[in-house]
Amino acid sequence: MDRAGMLLERVTDGDGEPIVVVIDFLGTASAGKFGGQSAGKLSQVLAARSAGRRIYQADPVSDLTGLEEYLDLPALAVRYCRACEREGIAGTRVTVVGHCASAALAMLVAQRLAGHGRTRVVLVQPTLADWDMIGEEFSRIRASLKAAGASAPVLSRSPRSALDEMERVLRQDLAELAGSMGLADSTAMMAELLDRYRAWLGFLLGTSEALLDRHDHALRPVVIVGADETATVPWTAPQACDIRLVEFYDDAVAGQLAECILR
Repeated sequence: MDRAGMLLERVTDGDGEPIVVVIDFLGTASAGKFGGQSAGKLSQVLAARSAGRRIYQADPVSDLTGLEEYLDLPALAVRYCRACEREGIAGTRVTVVGHCASAALAMLVAQRLAGHGRTRVVLVQPTLADWDMIGEEFSRIRASLKAAGASAPVLSRSPRSALDEMERVLRQDLAELAGSMGLADSTAMMAELLDRYRAWLGFLLGTSEALLDRHDHALRPVVIVGADETATVPWTAPQACDIRLVEFYDDAVAGQLAECILR
């Protein structure tokens, strides 16, 4: 990947519009279930129903993995918009889709693309990353590493400092886990896992930081949530959204999502 930008993976080809850019990630707490079975990335669900449209996948957690610098959300949005320009997406009719914690990033990307063409933004089960959520996610990761009984550090309210502190703690947790399992030759595997954790937590921290700032959006987002879920939308009151209710564990949900997103 070009570290000066971010990677857009073309999932399907075609000349139809809208072009769809899905921001989602796999292998984190946000990995979705559609129709009662784990379906991986949302872009894969839409690909089977693309009907001649180009669908692109953006995975910010994978893109941030191994990147030592901390990127805030506006900077990340700029890099994805540059990737859209390289792919010839800017200036076309485009739908930007954000799943779960990527909702705020999707809003920022769509806002920037709206200055170049006809842009629509769709948020699927949006969640907002705040400090409580990040603390819970950090604890969940530590519990998965058998460090549940360890005392949790008091995190700095500076995202960069907090990320460095969480990385330090997780590095120690991973080393202790490897030692307890007799995995003396697991350095590369543990480093790869640590990079992934750092990327995920860094993305959540960047989202939390961005949500503290006000962003004016002329776009009216389409928000897709379950019938028993509450719509939480970045910088936008629910009454300013077009809210669609679906049953995510129903076998027909994939078709319902495609109908809402691909039109």
